[in-house]
Amino acid sequence: MTRNNIDKTRFPVYLPGAFKKLSNSVTATLDHTHQADLIVANILAGPLVELTRTLTAHVRVGGAICLSGILAAQAETVMRAYSKHIKFEVAAEKEGWVRLAGLRYQ
Repeated sequence: MTRNNIDKTRFPVYLPGAFKKLSNSVTATLDHTHQADLIVANILAGPLVELTRTLTAHVRVGGAICLSGILAAQAETVMRAYSKHIKFEVAAEKEGWVRLAGLRYQ
C-alpha cells in the first residue's frame, strides 16, 4: 500500500508499541539502518525529557527532530535535555504551547 505515492518500505512509521520494541532491540552503537532523517514526537515535556537518549539516537547526524506537546514554561528544560546533540531553532509558540524543531549535529 502507498500513501502520498510513497511506498511504505521507504517511509516507515513507528507507533509507540513498535517504537519501544525497536528501541529495546537497538544497542548503544546504533547502525544507520535504524536511524531516521526525521523524528516527530507530540507528547508532554516529561516523557520527552525521559526519551532524550532514545529519540536522539534514532535521528541520524544532520537529521531533524520536531517536538511538540510542550508548555511554553517547559521549553527551556526540554531544549537543555537535548542540547548535547540537537541545535534547536527559535521555538514556535501558540496559545501557551511550543513546537521545538532542530537538527542533530553530533
